Amino acid sequence: KQAVIIEEDCLHQVSAPEGGTILVCGNLYSTLDVSGFSEIIITGDVRPDGYIRSEKSCHAFIGGRLEGTLQSSDWSKVWIDSDLSGVLKTGFSSTRIHVNGDYTGSIIPHEQPFPFFLTVAGFAANDSLHRIMEYYPNRFNASIAVSDVPPGLYPQEDSHRRNERGNCFARWSVQQQR
Repeated sequence: KQAVIIEEDCLHQVSAPEGGTILVCGNLYSTLDVSGFSEIIITGDVRPDGYIRSEKSCHAFIGGRLEGTLQSSDWSKVWIDSDLSGVLKTGFSSTRIHVNGDYTGSIIPHEQPFPFFLTVAGFAANDSLHRIMEYYPNRFNASIAVSDVPPGLYPQEDSHRRNERGNCFARWSVQQQR
């Protein structure tokens, strides 16, 4: 496995064909292509043109905002220390996502939906969570600190709480209303 260290903003495409540890000490403005198991650390933001593409499993830490795109083809754990306003494409198996700020972006499957777990320490609109459920019926759970609905367990509509087998496992909790 290799280690790639960029001690400033990343302005040009970087490839790590065998995976490994990739550290960008700044913002990501370009494409980062990795294969093999990868640990990706961006100390700043993934800017709107920034694109992280992982062909295998990855752990990613973004010290700022995700304004661009993060795509994983396999299971992943993603920590965003600020807001997610960009696109996160989940992969095969399962994905765990922690957003330490607000969620205003989109989470969609890279190819087909697999289970994922989302924690938002800031604000996430209830409509945005319903949009996620359109892509991941029965396949996601979330804990939301602040939303635009009263505290409780969602969705509350009976049509969303049952499926052909009787149960729906797409659920999220809201702790506080804004």
